[in-house]
Parts: sequence; C-alpha cells; structure tokens
Amino acid sequence: MSNILGKFAAENRSLLAERERIQTRIDQWHKANAGNALDQKAYQALLLELGYILPEPVRFKIQSKNVDAEVALMAGPTVGSSLTQ
Repeated sequence: MSNILGKFAAENRSLLAERERIQTRIDQWHKANAGNALDQKAYQALLLELGYILPEPVRFKIQSKNVDAEVALMAGPTVGSSLTQ
C-alpha cells in the first residue's frame, strides 16, 4: 500500500490543488453574487471557464448495419429488471 500511495502522491497533490483552485473560484463567485437571483448563464460560463463542466457535444446518431438477428431482435435486460439487479 505504501508503494501505491508513494507512486501517486505527487499526482494526488496536483489534483487536490486543482480542486482547491476551482472550489475557491466557485466560492468567490457565490460571495460576489450573494443575495442576487442566480444568473444561470453567468454561473454556467464560470463553470465552463474552470473546466468544471464541458460544452454540450455536437448531436450525433449511430446506425448499425449487418447486425445478427439474435442481437437485433432479442431484447436484452433493461435497467431495473431482475436480471440486472
């Protein structure tokens, strides 16, 4: 365990510092805007700038060809079914 922690210590410190930087900016924004109605566009712009959220991806559609009937016609388990729990 000690080797694993040592191997990733520098990266973990870097990630924690980045997390702190982002949280500090978010906290500053909230303090600066305290008492005002949430300006969702401005808040989203901040989160995008910080890399906390990413822009919406371009819409796309996937089409399949030459799929075996066994896969195309037989329904698989769905979320919430007894087969997936």
